[in-house]
Amino acid sequence: MSARPLLLSLALPALLSCPARESAEDRLFRKLEEAQRTAPEQGRAMAPQKEKLAQIATGGGRREGALPLLGPNPTVHLGPLAFKLTEIEASQSVSGGKVALSTEDTFLRVRLLAQNVAEAPQTLDLTGARLSGPGGREFSLARDAQRAAGTRELRRSFPPGERVELALYFELPSGAVGAGLALVLAAPDGGEPLRLPLQ
Repeated sequence: MSARPLLLSLALPALLSCPARESAEDRLFRKLEEAQRTAPEQGRAMAPQKEKLAQIATGGGRREGALPLLGPNPTVHLGPLAFKLTEIEASQSVSGGKVALSTEDTFLRVRLLAQNVAEAPQTLDLTGARLSGPGGREFSLARDAQRAAGTRELRRSFPPGERVELALYFELPSGAVGAGLALVLAAPDGGEPLRLPLQ
């Protein structure tokens, strides 16, 4: 037996036992096959969340529309400033200009008229406006929604007799929208705040 056949017979099993080196193209095809196998499962897992977000973005949420005002809804006063509630609206999305926002909770828009009934200019600061609910729960302004669609000038001076419409946005859990909810505005002189029942 010559040396050459002997070497081939020894080398052949070693070559057969070595794994073939995977090319870059083979690795790419393998990754694509894995992605195709896992895509349906990932899609099924994400489908409920996608449907929920799509429903919110298109205004299909259940908590939409104007809420009834409490009667008889009288004009109330905070020092020389008079306020009257005009509308309460619940939604899961707000938009203003090029900005649109959505939430899984509830945006509550409170609209009211404010008027300076004094004979001198008055200052109103709404930056600390909040909602107060049963159990001591409180909700401050939803800053992003307020900037997008609400009254932007939250601190302003009122000349005598001036009357303006205000829109305040709050974000709160759906279960918090109900009986006992009130709008709270701080008094300009640091006195007793105004509490305006909403629900």
